[in-house]
Amino acid sequence: MQKMKQMLYYCKGANAGSDDEVENGTTDCKSGELDDDVHGRTDTVEEGHVSSKIKRSLFNSITKEELIELIEKVEFAYNLHCSDKFQLTVEHPAACKKWFSADIDRRIPFQEKHVLQQASMLGNMESFGLLRSRDSSVEQVTPSNPDLEPVFVEFGAGRGYLAHMLADCYIAQKIVLVERRSYKFKADRTLRQNPDVVLERVRIDIEDLNLDGVDALQDRHYVAFSKHLCGHATDLTLRCCRPDLISQSSRRHLDGLAIATCCHHICQWKPYVNKEFFKQLGFSKKEFHVITWLTSGAVSGNKGHAVDARNLSASCLNPSVLESPTNFEGYAEEKGGDNVNGWLTSFVDRAEFGLKCKRLLDVGRFYWLKQVGMNARLVAYVSPEVTPENTLLLASLVAVRTN
Repeated sequence: MQKMKQMLYYCKGANAGSDDEVENGTTDCKSGELDDDVHGRTDTVEEGHVSSKIKRSLFNSITKEELIELIEKVEFAYNLHCSDKFQLTVEHPAACKKWFSADIDRRIPFQEKHVLQQASMLGNMESFGLLRSRDSSVEQVTPSNPDLEPVFVEFGAGRGYLAHMLADCYIAQKIVLVERRSYKFKADRTLRQNPDVVLERVRIDIEDLNLDGVDALQDRHYVAFSKHLCGHATDLTLRCCRPDLISQSSRRHLDGLAIATCCHHICQWKPYVNKEFFKQLGFSKKEFHVITWLTSGAVSGNKGHAVDARNLSASCLNPSVLESPTNFEGYAEEKGGDNVNGWLTSFVDRAEFGLKCKRLLDVGRFYWLKQVGMNARLVAYVSPEVTPENTLLLASLVAVRTN
């Protein structure tokens, strides 16, 4: 930790957000609302993190009337903001053709479903203007102007397999991998053997990352990307990159980003980027956490669902997120029980309603990106049969690059 504090890119809590913030950076509410709901419980809120156990307790504590009101608000918000988004846009880019045939470096583990996801994600980035294939008709970068090419920064990079595929199929001269954990069997060795790629791995929690201190980004444009950035890790990354708070002295320039979101059940109020969106829709902080809890239904269907830390993406940031296996015991399979779980399954299809809750969280992020001056798009980049975590958030700067 002492060594970490000496790094120029380390800034404790730089992207943590504030429990009571509004869009202009001031505060306008008291933080006691949720604290009152969990008062006296042994599993309490620590540093703004609300555990799955607390979320389950909050859900179980609501009355039938409160549940009906919550369902009505979610349905209204979904119909108003989500129905015209999330179009299925599956890409099979020609640039990734050899990966589909498994004609790749066999030192890199090959799993077809992950290749399909990664290729479609990269293809969507290409269609959105964030990537250029190696056979692009656009003038290739020459040694005289290499700095015109963006640096690609993968957040929650894990072993770096997505970055490896990107570098193998597209023009990428410099890659930065951001990951707080240490891994074996990384793609780093293969990437470093590529003479056309300069690789840097930054080991840090995204919550504490100040990109102005990363040497590779000085005087460079960059594109941020991540596949399955779990829960509030997406919000920490958006805060880390946001262009509207970059100081005039900053020497880095965000061109765009692409984040495949997941694990909405571990989203948190404090770092979530668009609290104002939920407030304007009439949701309280408590209801926000209940909504995050209900997103689990979208991936569990009508069966009991257990979230095991071993199955969460490597990009989950905090040890507190990687909780012991959590039994979603609230999701009773029988309908009509005289409790909040029975009421829920009597009123709505749990999987469909959970999906609506997930999409509300992502739409809030979408609107936030537009508010800070970016073009934004939400797509379903693979079918739900491949993975129910199939939302890709794309964004690019409205302004044309000037340097």
